Amino acid sequence: MPRRPHSLRHRHRQSATLGLAVLLAACGTLTPPATPASGTRLVGEWVSVDTVEVTAQIEETGEGFFWTHLRTHLAITDSTWTETSVTLSNTRLEGSRTVTPYRTAGDSVVSDHGLRAAVSLQGDTLTLTSPGDDAVRYVRGTMGEVPPGLLRLWVGLSPPDAAGVPAEFGFRFNADGTFDNGWGEPSGTYVVFGPYLLLQEGLASPDSRNGTTPFRTVLEMESGPALEGPADARYPVLRLRGGPEEPLLTLYGR
Repeated sequence: MPRRPHSLRHRHRQSATLGLAVLLAACGTLTPPATPASGTRLVGEWVSVDTVEVTAQIEETGEGFFWTHLRTHLAITDSTWTETSVTLSNTRLEGSRTVTPYRTAGDSVVSDHGLRAAVSLQGDTLTLTSPGDDAVRYVRGTMGEVPPGLLRLWVGLSPPDAAGVPAEFGFRFNADGTFDNGWGEPSGTYVVFGPYLLLQEGLASPDSRNGTTPFRTVLEMESGPALEGPADARYPVLRLRGGPEEPLLTLYGR
C-alpha cells in the first residue's frame, strides 16, 4: 500500500469499511480481542472484505491524489503481522508487502510506531478500529493458489518496430515462485493474490524500507484465476492489465 507524503492533507471517502488499512498500512498493527470467541485465534491469515477510497491533497499546490485500496491480506504471528496489499493509485495498480512487530495492550494493539487499533473478533470475522477511522473487516482466508494453467511458457508480441513488425517475447511462471523471460534464467519472483499477479524483479534481497517491500509490477488477470481463452483459440490465453486505463497485454500459452 503506498505511503502518503507527510505534506499532504488527507480526506477519506469510505466506500465500505476498509478505512483502517489506510492508517495502519505504514505500521501494521493488530491485537487479539480481550475475550475472543471460543476456539478462535487472531494468529493466522485474513483477507479484507471491503475497499476504501482515499483522497489526499498537497496543501501548497492543491494537487490531488487518489487511491482505492482493493485487497489486503494479513498473515499474523504472535509478534508480527505481514500485510500484502493491492492498491489502485489513480489509474495504476500498485502493490506492497509490510512486516511490522506489534504488542498487545488490553483489547488493543500498538505497533513500534505507536499507532493503536482496537480489535473485535467474532467467529471468523476480524474487525479493526483505530481512533478517528471507520472499522475495517477481514475474514479468514489465504492469498489464493497459483492456477495450474499459469505454470507454462507464455508468448506475447511487443509493439511493432519501425518496419511495422512486432517482436515475439516469452514469459514463464515457474512452480517455485520465480518467473523468467521464457528463454533464460529466472529474473524475479511473483505472488498470486486472488486475480492479481504481483511481480518483483531481481532475485537479490528485496528493496525494503521500514519493513515495506514494493512490488514493481502488479497486473490483474482479466479472466480471473481460471485462465480461459476463447473456444476457437489455438492456445490458452492470459490477459493482463496494470490498471483500468493501462494497455491490455495478451499472452498465448505454449
